[in-house]
Amino acid sequence: MDTRYLRSLLAVVDTGSIAEAARAEGLTAAAVGQRIQALERQLGVSLLSRARHTARPTEACLNLVPRARHIVREAARLAADIDPGVVRGTLRVGAISTALTGLMPATLRRLTADAPGIKPVIVPGTSRELYEAVADGSLDAALLATPPFGLPRTLTARTLRQEPLMLVTPLQGPYRLDGERGTQQSGADNQEEFRTPTRGGPTRHDAIASILQSLPYIRYDPQAWGSRHAARWLEDAGIAPPIVCDLDALETIVMLVSDGVGFSLLPGWHGIERLAHGCRLTSLTTIAQTGALPAIDRPENRIDARHRRDVDDDAHRYARPIILLQAAQPDRPGMLAALARALGIDGPANLIAPAAPRDDRSGS
Repeated sequence: MDTRYLRSLLAVVDTGSIAEAARAEGLTAAAVGQRIQALERQLGVSLLSRARHTARPTEACLNLVPRARHIVREAARLAADIDPGVVRGTLRVGAISTALTGLMPATLRRLTADAPGIKPVIVPGTSRELYEAVADGSLDAALLATPPFGLPRTLTARTLRQEPLMLVTPLQGPYRLDGERGTQQSGADNQEEFRTPTRGGPTRHDAIASILQSLPYIRYDPQAWGSRHAARWLEDAGIAPPIVCDLDALETIVMLVSDGVGFSLLPGWHGIERLAHGCRLTSLTTIAQTGALPAIDRPENRIDARHRRDVDDDAHRYARPIILLQAAQPDRPGMLAALARALGIDGPANLIAPAAPRDDRSGS
């Protein structure tokens, strides 16, 4: 049995379409269809239920998928055993949407220049989907938000960046925030200072906090792994704004804020500035340093070293870590090392320690 045919079958199962599988495999749809038919003749069962543009696995197919994945992985390991440092072949890398537009372009340029023998296949998805794909071997690696639980020993991760939590407000319209103290355009008189919330500290009567309490909030989907930092900040501040909608599409949220629909709290991913022409982006660090929402282009005030450490601790607490996740014993160590160098993290993995068991895997 040709393992390439099994790989094509798994591609159809993963994508739900022969045409999509063909694109991922670099083949024609007819070639993928012929491979599936050959497997069906060999096994004597129907593997796919075809309907228009989709192809769903039959029960017999689902029963053999785990073993098929194992066979394909072991076949890949044979090549790696012959030459562990090989940097030639297909490398399947997953990425959340903000990493696709932020980190991935420069990474791909460096990777293809330094290792031309690698053919990257980029797979978009949510953090949860990509985590599961790396865990079951469908992906070689993925760029995603840190999961809210410890990693099993079979997986390892390296931190790529810490994305600070940003207050995102419109520059125009009724929900614009004005002035040195963050007064609302409609004429709020409260001029009290606003500082980043601290555990046990009073925050309810701060100017911006009281304004945000009544402004419409476009919420980063609470089921998403990267959203828990914004939820924690609001909880610490004692703020419960009226929610317009939940979205796990950060680029869309920025556009909605630009259009004056409301405000949001988002991680400051690499490239957010390209979309935020109609928004004011204010980091928690800036708010804590100045004690207010600064005017646009206003330089940060000087603060003493102890205050700066407190500010940095708070900023880190609410930041969204982005990691490169891969198997602890990867099938293609040479190609993954090349990917790590392209990402600028040529070094040992910094493990996310296993945590106590918890049912917190439902997020995306």
